[in-house]
Amino acid sequence: MSLRLLLALGCLLPAASFRASGTVGSASTAQRARPAVCGVANVPKTVGEARTGFNKAYGRPVDGVQQGFVNEMLTGCQLALISPGYAPSRVFSLGFESLCTAFLANSGEGPKIHDALLAGLGMDAKKLVSEAEALKAAAAGMSEAELLASPDLKAIASKPGYKYSYPLGAGLLALMALVGSEPSKEVIERWCTALGLPASRLTKDWEFYEDASRKLVEVRQMMAEMKAAGKRKEAAKLKEEAEKAMKEADEAEAKEKAANK
Repeated sequence: MSLRLLLALGCLLPAASFRASGTVGSASTAQRARPAVCGVANVPKTVGEARTGFNKAYGRPVDGVQQGFVNEMLTGCQLALISPGYAPSRVFSLGFESLCTAFLANSGEGPKIHDALLAGLGMDAKKLVSEAEALKAAAAGMSEAELLASPDLKAIASKPGYKYSYPLGAGLLALMALVGSEPSKEVIERWCTALGLPASRLTKDWEFYEDASRKLVEVRQMMAEMKAAGKRKEAAKLKEEAEKAMKEADEAEAKEKAANK
């Protein structure tokens, strides 16, 4: 693995791990309790329990590029699910799907990692995907004002202390794009004011998402370059071997002709 690739991975993966650390300070308190969570059948008591569930469902180690993402999602989602301020939301479902699409798109293991994450979190994969698709379809024909007044977003605005999480934020960012309000500090401030959510958190998550997405593209490009370079090297080796074999065959033929004279 090249130094450039190692550096790129080093920039991406610790950032992903750090994303989930925003709530670590309250983790010990949150993890001691296990409040009833509407809509989630088997909420893991701790992040460790969520990881165990993921490992059981996935069945083998995750490669380095995906490991940071897996750690982030398990930590952030588990802490959100056990929070008293959590409530099921199709926005959360859309955000979860958006994040998996962005960070697992080019992985042949993407669907399996996606389902293992939800298994570790005690969530129904089919239900979550269905909710995300339904919300996307509904939002596609709305204006920003109509979407903010829709039942899905009104449910967030009407619940004091609604638990903000990275998937919820990602869902809001996806909805902004669907109604033609491309994410920016101004748009985020406007939406968070309407929904009673922390604009600073969503702004940081948006900036992180943009930065991590760029780094992930760079990593994928470098991996593609390395793969192409490997193929060129192999092709050159095969050509060299073929030329050597032809030369040896010509020499053998010449010796045979000389011997027969």
